[in-house]
Amino acid sequence: MEPQDVGTCLRTGKVWSPSAEAWVQVEACREGQLRCIRDAIEALYESGSGGVPGGEAGARMILWHLSQRLSIETGNNRSFQIRAKSVFASSVEVPWNDTAGRRVYKHRIEAKKIPAYAEMIASQVQRWSEFLWDISKGRIALYHRTEPIQGQLTRFKKMNGQFSLNPRCIKHLIGCEFPAENVNVLIFWAPTDGPDSPPLDSHAYLHGRKLPDAPEARVIFVHSSLRWLHECGQRTEVVCKLRQEFWHFMQSRVKKVCFKGLMPSPHGEKVEMMSQEMQWLGLPKDHSKYDYMYSACILWRTCAKLREKYRWIDDWGRCPRALDTARPGDE
Repeated sequence: MEPQDVGTCLRTGKVWSPSAEAWVQVEACREGQLRCIRDAIEALYESGSGGVPGGEAGARMILWHLSQRLSIETGNNRSFQIRAKSVFASSVEVPWNDTAGRRVYKHRIEAKKIPAYAEMIASQVQRWSEFLWDISKGRIALYHRTEPIQGQLTRFKKMNGQFSLNPRCIKHLIGCEFPAENVNVLIFWAPTDGPDSPPLDSHAYLHGRKLPDAPEARVIFVHSSLRWLHECGQRTEVVCKLRQEFWHFMQSRVKKVCFKGLMPSPHGEKVEMMSQEMQWLGLPKDHSKYDYMYSACILWRTCAKLREKYRWIDDWGRCPRALDTARPGDE
């Protein structure tokens, strides 16, 4: 069976059952049966042994279809916990030259004097935490903290006339406190407001270089304006930027547990396969490929392995509202 035929079956309310080796009506199955079907398809997909109509593409489409019909589990013990710490320098004072090197600017901001700056950052990360829990269907739980750093950011990296940050630029600020706090992701925020803000290479990016004192952690740099931080709603500009950079983070994590499935780069050729699968499923053209990938490509089996490797720490920080009263593993 071709992948497009799998999409046709799914749109008519059927799902492939490995145990029955046949297509069955979703409405005729109890939720527990659908979870068993999902787990069996995940096992086949992860092993690469075949046995799913449409091959790997068909398996991803079926897994996405099931994820939309199953309720989000808050009491399971397989969710992967990401522990992220948002930090920002109390002040920024960075001199820089224009492309011709004829004029010297000075990007200067007192972040500590911006009203409720830490609260605005925490609010945006919380929006992303809720959104991530939703689009991953409970597979990924983002816990986060926000703290200022007493110190001054004084350096940017310049390349091809544009500026960015890297771990070396902030090494004097972050010290070695993060490994002890079990941080998976350090989010470093740099304000961009002001007339002398330098031209940026990107507004958000996951840096490939490891932190010297925290080899398991990754750094996401976010250059954000106050206008972005004031945005409301689920899909704010900051949330959309974080959605992409956390995907890169998950790509690096799943390799640690030898995941063999497809985790396409948003900028690579294979991401077009996601667009094709979404089309076969009948999804609208404006449906986000990230929303699809977080629930079709990341398996419960993979998250369980990540949880075992990186542990779950109760009450580490703010979490999705669904976990305020129920933690994965409480069942």
